[in-house]
Amino acid sequence: MHLSEELKDEIKSHSLEETPKECCGLIVYDDDKGKVKAIRCTNQSENKEKHFEISAHDYLRASLSGKILGMYHSHPETTKSFSEHDKYQSDGHKIDSVLYIVDSDEFEIYKPIESNSSFWTKEFKMKHNDCLTVIYDFYKEELGIELDGFDTGPKDIENVVENRDENWVDVPSQRIDYKKVEEMFQKYKSISCVTGIETDGFDPNVLKKYDMLLLDLHGQIYHMAVYLGGESILHHPPKGYPRVESIKHSWKKRVNIALRHKKFL
Repeated sequence: MHLSEELKDEIKSHSLEETPKECCGLIVYDDDKGKVKAIRCTNQSENKEKHFEISAHDYLRASLSGKILGMYHSHPETTKSFSEHDKYQSDGHKIDSVLYIVDSDEFEIYKPIESNSSFWTKEFKMKHNDCLTVIYDFYKEELGIELDGFDTGPKDIENVVENRDENWVDVPSQRIDYKKVEEMFQKYKSISCVTGIETDGFDPNVLKKYDMLLLDLHGQIYHMAVYLGGESILHHPPKGYPRVESIKHSWKKRVNIALRHKKFL
């Protein structure tokens, strides 16, 4: 993507106004005016100093004004590299990503990796396209891992834990409240490889990239996600499409179980 001086000035101005928070926006080709322009978006992230999220409403608004060519955001501090969160956003939407580094007054461009993954465009439908099936698809299509042992019986979260094979272990020091899930996970309890230590839930110092996260609500495992590092997750929320975003603060203490494939030990 070519960045004109006018476009750079627009992105830089937006970045400086939002510092120390990250700004974000979309780069669109305006058919009527025959020019490329930057459309400012509201950063929806709960941690705006470290992440950015663009809402579906802003994507729709931008698409109505022309063809979306890319996205942009800022790093208030001197960090040249795109985070995993940034890369997955670009890869998933198949558009270039522009980064403006405020401290050093530099621009960087990330080109999305060509991917044949099918899950990005699947609209939510329980037990067909949901938080569990996106994990199946991600591991198979992105990592080349077939989740043997998870595909017996109905595709629900309880069966994931009960039918997992020997390739999965508990993440040490990750909170596992066996009392709350004893009845649901009797088989899981009997085959767990690591005991698990009581903590406050989500712990980025313990988790590794590609861990599978199971979220607990009142003793029920209700949602799943793939951890991508940097407090970012891939998940499939209801009434939407799979997305990469920073894990919500309200979810962090609900990460009750984390599983790690032996390939990533």
